[in-house]
Amino acid sequence: MISGKKIICYLRVVDWNYINQYNSGKTVNIKETDHVLIINEYYRKRLGLCETNVDVKMKVTKCNWFRKFVNLDFGHPNPYVRSNNKMTIISILLGLISIGLTVLTIFNNM
Repeated sequence: MISGKKIICYLRVVDWNYINQYNSGKTVNIKETDHVLIINEYYRKRLGLCETNVDVKMKVTKCNWFRKFVNLDFGHPNPYVRSNNKMTIISILLGLISIGLTVLTIFNNM
């Protein structure tokens, strides 16, 4: 959390393969023993971070399953995933409404 801003994202363990790929670019070299948090541009913008390769004080916590489910649907960096997740939620709601109307119709005709 920076200045009260929060994000929820997946955790990826920094293994040797990730370190090799990361160090091959024009970045700061990292080692397996370093304590680093690598954040892509989407999440940096959501947190209000303009610069890269800077030290920032952050509080990192694990969220519960319900909050993770709800926030990832609307907070994913890929716009196609966000729109697909919204359509999924709309489809589930329409399905529940249709089941409710069907049950109501059956009980009213009895």
